[in-house]
Amino acid sequence: MTLDGQSTSVSPLFTPPANWPVAGEYDLVVAGAGPGGFAAAIAAARAGVRVAIVDQAASPGGTATHSNCPHIMGVAYDGRQIVGGIADQLLRRLSQAGQARMQKGVGDFEPEPLDRREITRDAVASVNGLNLELSRMLEENGVEQWFYTRIIGATTENHRVTALAVDPAEGPALLKGKFFVDATGDAHLAWRAGARVRVGRPDEVMTKTLIFDLDGAAEFDRVRVSQRFEQLHKEGKVPLAVQDRFMGFRCLAPGKIHVNYTATVGNALDSRELTRMDTALRRQVEAGVAWFKSEFPEFKNACLAHVPDTIGLRAGRSAVGRETITQQDIDDNTPVAEPVGLGLRRYGDHGIQRFAAAWRKPVSGLRPIPWRTLIAGDFINLGLAGRTISCETKMITCIRYIAQCLATGQAAGSGVALALADNSTLPELDYSRLASHLKANGAILQVPDQR
Repeated sequence: MTLDGQSTSVSPLFTPPANWPVAGEYDLVVAGAGPGGFAAAIAAARAGVRVAIVDQAASPGGTATHSNCPHIMGVAYDGRQIVGGIADQLLRRLSQAGQARMQKGVGDFEPEPLDRREITRDAVASVNGLNLELSRMLEENGVEQWFYTRIIGATTENHRVTALAVDPAEGPALLKGKFFVDATGDAHLAWRAGARVRVGRPDEVMTKTLIFDLDGAAEFDRVRVSQRFEQLHKEGKVPLAVQDRFMGFRCLAPGKIHVNYTATVGNALDSRELTRMDTALRRQVEAGVAWFKSEFPEFKNACLAHVPDTIGLRAGRSAVGRETITQQDIDDNTPVAEPVGLGLRRYGDHGIQRFAAAWRKPVSGLRPIPWRTLIAGDFINLGLAGRTISCETKMITCIRYIAQCLATGQAAGSGVALALADNSTLPELDYSRLASHLKANGAILQVPDQR
C-alpha cells in the first residue's frame, strides 16, 4: 500500500511482540534514569557490562532534575557521611564544577567546594548542573542511552525477563537483555512483566508536589521565614492547611529560593488523575507566589523563576522482592544480614492532612538496606533500585532520598555484574562477593559506629 509515493505498513505496535524488531541486545537493560537507574548503569558498566539505560524523559535525573528536586538528601546523618561510592563521586564532581555545595546551617550552604573533606551534611545542587554531570558520567562509562523512549511492556520466559518493549521515536521495538533493573520509581517494568507489586493506599503515598523557584528574594533568613510561616498557620492564614511548616532553602544562584509549598493527593498510576493533580498544583503555584509576596518582606519583590514540567511523586507502586522492609523492621531496628547500603529509620513525612502523618512514630537513626529487597520476587534476573525496591509503602521515606537511591542503584548494578561474571542468577549470587565489591568501590554498608 502506498500514499503519495511513500510505502506504508502496519505498525509493530499492533503485532505480537515476538515479531517486533530488535533494536539492541545488552548484558543489562536499566529501566529508568533517575538516581537509582543512573547508579545501576554506572556500577555495571564500570565492571565491563554492556549496558543500556531507558527513560521516557529527555535526559537523566528523574525527579531530581525533571521535578526540580536537586536537594541531595540522605548522604549524611548526625554529622557523618553514610553513603559513599558513586554518590560520593557524583557529589564531589558537582562540587568541583561549582554545581553543588554542602549545606551550612538551616537553608544555606557552604561557599567552598568539598575537595577531600568528609560529607557531613546534605547538599544542594543546580538542576542543570546535575543533569549535565549525570549525562557526562553515562557517556564516560559507555552506557548506551535511550531517552525519549517510553516503556510499554516486557517479554518473559522461565522466570526471566527477556526483553523490554519500548516505543522510541523510530517506532516500537525490543531491547533484549540478560539482566534488567527496574529503577522506574513506580515499578513500571516489574508490573508490565507480571511481577508481584504493592500499591499504597491514598493515606500512605504522601502528597504530590510542584517545587518552584523564586528569584529576587531579599535578605532571606530561613529561620525567620519559618517562624512567621508557622505563626500564620496557627492563625489559619496559610492557604494550604496541609503545609504546616516552611520548606525552602537557598539555590546556588544568588537571590533564588527553592520553595516546596504545593501539595495535592491522588493516584500516581492513573494518567487522568496525574493530569488533574498537575493542573491543581500549577494553580497553587500561581496563588502561592502571590501569597508569599504579600505576607513575607523577603519575597515582596520576588518573581517566579522556574516551575518543573513534571510533578514530584513520592510513592505509588513498588515491587515485591525476596525480602521486604516493614514497619516492624524500622520500629524494632531488626538486624540485617546482607546490607548493601544505609537507609534512614524515619517515616510518615508529607502526610495528606499535615506534614506528619497520623501514623508517624518518633523513630530515628539508621538501618542497613537488605540485599534481597533489590531482587524481584518473581524473576531471577530482575533487580530493583531506587524507590522501586521492596518496601512497605508507609516506610518509603527510609529509602527514597536521592543518596539512598544512588546506593541501591550501585548495589543492583554491581550485583548484576557479578552474576554475569559467575554465570549465576541474582538470588544465587554469593553475598560475600557483592559486599567485598561494594566496599572496594566506596560503598558504606554499616552504620558509622560499626565500621
